[in-house]
Parts: sequence; C-alpha cells; structure tokens
Amino acid sequence: MSDNEPHGDFTVITEPTRNDHTQTLIETLKRASGARYSAIATVHKECVIALSRLYVPHISPSPSPDQFRDMADFLVHWARVADRVLKIVGDEARANTTENINLGYFQGQFQATVEGYSSFELERCAANVEAEWEEFGGYDPDYQYEDRRAAE
Repeated sequence: MSDNEPHGDFTVITEPTRNDHTQTLIETLKRASGARYSAIATVHKECVIALSRLYVPHISPSPSPDQFRDMADFLVHWARVADRVLKIVGDEARANTTENINLGYFQGQFQATVEGYSSFELERCAANVEAEWEEFGGYDPDYQYEDRRAAE
C-alpha cells in the first residue's frame, strides 16, 4: 500500500449523472434557491418547475397531423416559459445600469420566433399529411387493426 492511497473507512460520493433527470432537477432547484433574493434565480426556479411539468409530444415515423400540431403547441408553451426568464433578465439589467436598455428586446422574443417560423413549418407538415390522406381516401387509424371475418 502506498502513501497516496486512503486509509480507513470512507464513503465515495458521486455527482448525479445527466441520465438521472430527477436528481439533476433537484440539484438545479437547490442552486436556484441558494440565491433566494435574486429575481432571476426565482424566475429560473419557477421555469424549471414549469418545464418539468410540460408534456413532451413526439412525432412517429408515420405521423398524424395532430402530432405536428401538438409539437407546435409544445414549442409555444416552452417559448412562453423562456420569455419569462428573458424578461426578468432585461428588468434586472435595466434596474442595475445607467445605460438606456430597450426592454422590447427582452419581451416575447422566443414566442414570436416560434409562432412566426417553427409553428408555421409544423402546420405545413400537418397540412401535407392531411393532403396525402385525402389523396388516398382518408385515414382510419383503427382500420389496420380491424378484425376481418370470412364471408358466411
């Protein structure tokens, strides 16, 4: 045994891994609550909680139009949460500087971008899927699972 190795009983403590989402959220909230008098930390904490509760939709390999629309709704909700952080950062910067800060640059930027571009593209995808369904005689999601009986 060399002099560099620890002697006696000891406990190994590891940092939470990125795969442990609950532990990562707890650690983030602890850091945010450590600065409880900071408006930015308070809003950050609220936003982390709001994002953790937000339903995350998916788009399957054979998507329905609603899956694209659900994703657009998800992005709008996410952008509203992000805009809360952006606004409080602008407010704090303006309150603590003598510079003339344009608060318009700190209000609604994420939501405007999502609604202006991303939602438009997702709606185009949904409309395209609907057009394909119309072209092929509609779509009945239960049709492929329907029990077929032999003619009697």
